[in-house]
Amino acid sequence: MKTKVTKFTPYFEWVSHYHQSQYRVGITDFAQQTLGEIVYLELPQTGSMVKKDEPCGFVESKKSVVDILAPLSGVIVAENRSLLVNPEKINQSPYEDGWLFTVQVDDSQQWNSLLESEPHLENGKGIQND
Repeated sequence: MKTKVTKFTPYFEWVSHYHQSQYRVGITDFAQQTLGEIVYLELPQTGSMVKKDEPCGFVESKKSVVDILAPLSGVIVAENRSLLVNPEKINQSPYEDGWLFTVQVDDSQQWNSLLESEPHLENGKGIQND
């Protein structure tokens, strides 16, 4: 099933409605360009619960490490395990092959709280590297 990018978080993640109450999550092209070459990541495991705006994994590049914050509360129903072997897919194809995980939500109204456009296009701010 091909994803369609439609909403964003303030944390430079994209979220697309994938199937029924499932949403696919990844980082934006702007985020991967800012981070540079991604060398490692940790994803939430299938079956785990995630809570909106709380860390559920991280992405490590040659420049920095940034948390992945859950854009929606729910249960992880899929993780892109191919990224564990080939994290560079995030740099090569952030909106297709570089997706991170799929979350199933009970409350689809959470979708309405997401941004309509990428945050750097709205406020001119970049990613904050720690």
